Amino acid sequence: MLPEQLRVGLQCKIALEPQINGRGCRIVASAKVVYSVLSGSDGFRIGFQFTQLDAENNRTLATLMI
Repeated sequence: MLPEQLRVGLQCKIALEPQINGRGCRIVASAKVVYSVLSGSDGFRIGFQFTQLDAENNRTLATLMI
């Protein structure tokens, strides 16, 4: 969720800091905005598609999805 709308197709770099087995990690990747819709008074729900993801970040994301 973001307080402002992003343009669909916008290229950006995103960073995620999830927990895996109680340990923090960082994922940084290039992505593009695929949707940006108003979600009530909470702001805008943004959907991203990864466009560049190195092998290490790809493995980390795969671990999160299991």
